Amino acid sequence: AGGIPEEVQHRIWSYMFSTAASRADSFEHRGTPLAGYGVGLPLCRLYAHYLGGSLQLISLPGQGTLSYLHLQRLDTDAREELSIRHCR
Repeated sequence: AGGIPEEVQHRIWSYMFSTAASRADSFEHRGTPLAGYGVGLPLCRLYAHYLGGSLQLISLPGQGTLSYLHLQRLDTDAREELSIRHCR
């Protein structure tokens, strides 16, 4: 089954908190050296806030977890000017 157990849901945004069973074999099984160390959700939420949005989770233990990422939309005429230097 899926979902985040209710007794730990209040801790999911804390750095270094993880529901992973083990960190030792995380890299081989999950593809990243940070898997299982409890940095993924806090960093995702930090990036969302940085971009003017939010990240929310709704978890139903035994069922699964829904994640909602909300980002502000820019106006269609909004743009950022970038100066490009040619390297020779």
